[in-house]
Formats: sequence, structure tokens, C-alpha cells
Amino acid sequence: MKGLLVKDLMILKSQIKSLLIIMLCGACMAFTFEGEFVVGYLSVVSALSVIGTIGYDEFDHGYSFLFTLPVFRKTYVREKYLLTFLVVAAADLIGMVLVILINTVIRHVPFSPAETAQGILVMMGIALMMAALSIPLRIKYGSEKSRTVQYIIYVLVLAGVLGAKSLAEFLHIDFSGINALSTNTVVPVVLMIFVLIYLLSEKICEGIIEKKEY
Repeated sequence: MKGLLVKDLMILKSQIKSLLIIMLCGACMAFTFEGEFVVGYLSVVSALSVIGTIGYDEFDHGYSFLFTLPVFRKTYVREKYLLTFLVVAAADLIGMVLVILINTVIRHVPFSPAETAQGILVMMGIALMMAALSIPLRIKYGSEKSRTVQYIIYVLVLAGVLGAKSLAEFLHIDFSGINALSTNTVVPVVLMIFVLIYLLSEKICEGIIEKKEY
């Protein structure tokens, strides 16, 4: 796995100029938007950059060469999920420091460590959920087809959410009790769900790559 991590880190290093521009954009956003938005932006972009390394592996029958090396397919999948987690966590940490500095030193906005940490963890979870959807699709369908499938899933999820909301209003279902729950209760539960989905996605992806022929 160490060799795979080094390979992907070298790929990311070759994109360092683009990543620095993205970081600069995030710094500019911190002056205007809320901290959670900035961290969410950095999280999603960092996750996409790692997912993009799969395209390099696909290029010019790269998988056929890669799996002739002493590399197990399950190890390949686990490395992608591990690297995504590490890169997103690093981006969140950078974003958190950036937001704290700008808010406290320049904007003089009161800083709440608990609320900031919770917001960052939720943004990190959302970015990892996006990766949990994208990585299996990317490995199963390839770069082009996976985008189409992904858009279809996003549309279906959005339609499902809007449909559920309309149905709840039609049936006069009251969800006001959820608002009474403590943030300290809701956030850990949400994060636990994120972790379980992420691990489940990894297992599904391992099954997909084991059945693929390269």
C-alpha cells in the first residue's frame, strides 16, 4: 500500500499549482462566506483531486500493468479510500486554521471551538460521502460513464428529498421535535452514519474490482 500512496501523492504533487490556486480561492472566500462553507469547498475539491487519480490509473490500460505488479486489488481500493480520508482531513485542518485566523484576527468574529469542530466534521463527512458514491462508480464504469450515472443518482436523490418533503407536508407530518434534539446528540449520530456508509462503500468497491477484467 505504501507504494500506491507514494504513486498517488506524486500525481497530486504534479497538480500542486492548481491546488494552490484552489487554496487561494478558499482564503478569499473566508472573508465573505461562513467558515463551514469554506471548509466544505476545500473538502469537496480535495476529495475530487484524489478521485481524479483513478483516471491516471485507467489511462492507456494502466490497470492491466498495475495488477501485474505485486498489488492486490483490494489493497488498491483500500488505498484510494485511505488517501481520500487523509487528504480531506488535511484540507479540513488547513481550512479550519484559515477560517480561525481570518475570523479572529481580521473580522473579529467570536470563535466557538465546539461549533467550529462540529461544522468541520460534518463538512468532512459530506465530502467523504461524495467520495463513497464516486469511487465505486468510477471503478465500475470508468471516467465517462460514471459521470452520467452519478448525475442521474444526484437527480434521483434530489427528487426523492423533494418528494419526501412534499409528502410530509401533504400528510401534515410534524418534524419540529427533531429541532429540539441537542447538537451534541445529532452530530455524533450523523458522523457514525457517515463512517458506516464509507466503510460499506469500500466493501462494495472491493467486490466490484474483484469481478472486473482488465
